[in-house]
Amino acid sequence: MTEAVSAQPQNVARGCQYTMTPRPNYPLTTDTGDDRQLTDGAYTAWNPIWLRPSTVGWTNATPVTIVIDLRSVQAISGVSYSTAAGQASVEWPRSVFVLVSDDGQHFFPVADLAGTRRAEAAPPAIGYAAFRYQSDLLDTHGRYVALVVDQNGPYTFSDEIEVFAGDSVRVGSPLAGASTTDLQDYFVRAHMRVSIQRRLTIDLQAARAALAAAPVGVLLAEQLSHELDAIAEGIVTLAAPDPAA
Repeated sequence: MTEAVSAQPQNVARGCQYTMTPRPNYPLTTDTGDDRQLTDGAYTAWNPIWLRPSTVGWTNATPVTIVIDLRSVQAISGVSYSTAAGQASVEWPRSVFVLVSDDGQHFFPVADLAGTRRAEAAPPAIGYAAFRYQSDLLDTHGRYVALVVDQNGPYTFSDEIEVFAGDSVRVGSPLAGASTTDLQDYFVRAHMRVSIQRRLTIDLQAARAALAAAPVGVLLAEQLSHELDAIAEGIVTLAAPDPAA
C-alpha cells in the first residue's frame, strides 16, 4: 500500500510587494532588486549568502521589519523566513516575530519563528549554515504579514520569505488576541518579554539540575518538581512589563 504524500501548500507571497524598515544597507547585497528578492521564489545558491546581491542585508539595524502585502485577505497556515549565519560575526536571530492584519493597521501576533522551532529543526550551534525558520501551524488569515526580526549581532540577512496558504474557511473569522497598531512598540515589548522568559528559563534549568543533585527524599523531590513545573507554566504566559514604567 502506498502512503499518500501531502502537497506543499501554495506560497501566496510569491511575487507580492513588501515594505522594509529600515531600508537594506549592507554594501555587498544592496541593489535595485531588494524590493523583489524576498518574494521572488528564488533562494541564494552561494556560501555564504551575504556575498551575493540576490540576498537582502542590513547592518546595525534592530529590528528589521518587513510587511508583505498579499493583495487580498488570505488564509495562512505557515510562514518561512530564510537566512544564514555561523561565520564572520553573523549570528542567528533572537526572534522572528510574525503578525497578521486584514486592514494593514491592526496587527495580531501569531508566532515567533525562532522561539517555537523544534529542537530537531534548529540551526547548527557551530559553523556556517543556511536555515529556514518556519511554522506550519498558524491557522490564521490576513492580507498583510509582518515579520519583525530581532537580530543577534550587527548583521541581518534573508534571501526569501514564504507565506503558505491555509484553509479558506478561516477567512472572515475574528483574529485572536490583542492587536497592535505600532510595530515598533510591539517589538520593544516583545523583546523585553522574550528576554525575561529566556533568563527565567535558564534559572529554572539550573534549579532543576540542583534539585536532581540534592540529597532530598522522594516526596520532597516530587513536591519541589511540581512547583518548578508550575513556575515553567507561568514563564510561558508571562506578560512584559510596561517599558515606560
